[in-house]
This record gives sequence, structure tokens and C-alpha cells, in this order.
Amino acid sequence: MAAFVRETTFLVKSLDPNHLVGTGFSLPRPYAWHLWLGSLRRAKEMDWTKDSEEEQANFIRLINPEPIDLISFHFYLDADETLDQILVLKRVADELDKPVYAGELGVSTKTVPQGYSHPAGREGLRCVLEMMEALDVPMVLIWSWDDYCKPLHEPTVYSDKHLEVVAMLKKFQERWGKNFRPTTRGVSESTWQRLQTLLQDWRKVLRRAK
Repeated sequence: MAAFVRETTFLVKSLDPNHLVGTGFSLPRPYAWHLWLGSLRRAKEMDWTKDSEEEQANFIRLINPEPIDLISFHFYLDADETLDQILVLKRVADELDKPVYAGELGVSTKTVPQGYSHPAGREGLRCVLEMMEALDVPMVLIWSWDDYCKPLHEPTVYSDKHLEVVAMLKKFQERWGKNFRPTTRGVSESTWQRLQTLLQDWRKVLRRAK
């Protein structure tokens, strides 16, 4: 997969050198590094050992080879979120001097089955957007928009039903009117505390909803 990404990106850039290229990948599985090593060894059984933080970082580097420009991830907020993987990804992206972008973003339907029709869903989306701003993620894509497929994979924003959510997205779009290149590196202690406060506040909303 890493070789495919590398060769495909070279091909894209040979045809169009003026646009940034990203993979669109989600966050790796928590055991991706061990699964990959097992595949190299042609192991008969899959190794589901949880990766260490450095092993997670190594896998992110592996699947984002040069000349990839953007480090991608997907993020759906749930009640058990710890943000550990996003922090590792942010660290690696800063190390590689490449912007991070969320190719999919929202609230998990496992946590809020009613999606953005429920107050906990709307507040969860607000929490996610605040987190992305705190982490200086310059671009996020909401998943999904006016999607009438059934069953739904993740919550959908319906432009005719979720006017409050649409207004929220417009507000954040205006706030994020800045350069594409991130302005901060790493995650400071104050940013970490901000993230934890956002998580705690949303979990209170979630508990009240139940």
C-alpha cells in the first residue's frame, strides 16, 4: 500500500504539479504496525498486539511517503475518545512539516444514534470542530451532507432539517479564514487542557441526554 501511494502520487504530480496530494486515509488501526510486520513475515496468524505510541508513529510515516503533501485522518467522536492517536498523528505531521486534514469528521452513530437531530449530536459536532481549531488543523470535511442512503454509516447533515448545524458550520468556516499552513507546532500543555475540557463538557451533555 505504501509503495502504491508513493508511485501513484508521483504519477499525479507528473500530470498536475500544482495541487497538493493527500491519501484520504483514516487513522491507522491500533495494531496496524504489528499486522504489517506479520504480513512481511508471512505469519500464519494475525498479530493483534496493540502498537506503542512510537509504533503508531512509524506506521503513519510508512503510509505517508514522499511526495505526499497532506497527512489525512478521519475522526468520529465517541464517549470513550482519548485523542491519543490524533496527538501521535499531529506530532508526526509536524515532524514531516506537512499539514494535517480531516477527510471525514463528525459524531459516532454508536454514541448518538439520532445524529445531529439530537442535542448531544449537535454539541458533539461543535466539540469536534473546537478540537480541530485547538489542534490547528487547517481543513476538515464534514461527513456527510444530504446523504439519504440507508442504513447510514455515520451521521448526516441535512441542509433542510439541521439549520442550527448549518449555521454552526458557517460560523467555523469564518473563524478558520486563515492560511492553509498551520501556525503552531506540537500540542502545548494549554492546548491539551483545552481538549480535555471540551471532552468533559460534551460527556456531561451526553450523560444528561441519557
